[in-house]
Amino acid sequence: MRVCALALGIAVTGPALAEQAALRAVSAVKYLPSEVLFEPADADESVRKTVRLRLVAAELADQTRYGFEAIEPDFLALCEGEGLRIVANFAPNAHEVVVSVSSAAVPFGDSVPNVVQYFDVFTIIDGTCVWGGL
Repeated sequence: MRVCALALGIAVTGPALAEQAALRAVSAVKYLPSEVLFEPADADESVRKTVRLRLVAAELADQTRYGFEAIEPDFLALCEGEGLRIVANFAPNAHEVVVSVSSAAVPFGDSVPNVVQYFDVFTIIDGTCVWGGL
């Protein structure tokens, strides 16, 4: 059994987060990993059904340049890249990836004024991310 912050389903923050490279997607926004959550939360790798990939990009605060239309293609790219990697390594039977991006770190489930937040849901079919149609 692999033991690491992601496998245990806890937030990756602080120094561990600072060491991770930014993820680039179609828009060229630099997304920093914020945390990965699994559902069910305390489940063993084999029974995890959902992976929540949470990312932060300060550029998203500039809604004129990086509104939803500008970053929409990023969601699929982030799911197919980082999302599927996490599924393969830590939740091999997951059937869903939720990609969340925000302009600043926000606790899961919270809404904070002046922090831009977007998310999209993908179903995993034959090793690919299929848009959930939100």
